[in-house]
Amino acid sequence: MIGIDWTKAHWPKFTVNPELSFTRCILNDSSFFGLTLHELILEECKVQEVDFRSGDFVNSSMTSSDFHNSLFMRTNLQKVDFTDSANFNINVNENNLTKAKFSRYEALSLLESLGIELVD
Repeated sequence: MIGIDWTKAHWPKFTVNPELSFTRCILNDSSFFGLTLHELILEECKVQEVDFRSGDFVNSSMTSSDFHNSLFMRTNLQKVDFTDSANFNINVNENNLTKAKFSRYEALSLLESLGIELVD
């Protein structure tokens, strides 16, 4: 499912939290811009160059996925599980990461947005 603009999908007003789940999918070059998708599931997916800006993804599970060149800005990522995911570029000052979960070594990439240089 490459290049899908999910913002153009029909999201019925009565569906507060649609159950949306992707497992071992390729979602590259897609857009979730400004969508509210609590409890979204992305497991073992390629989500490269995907636009998550201004979205609300509280309590989502985005595990074991590749987020190379994906966009996060003013994104609500509270309680999102990013365990075993890689290649994300998330600025801690521009996104809400309260109680988000990351694998230890991948979490080091979060320091880049703070201008911190790590040395061995």
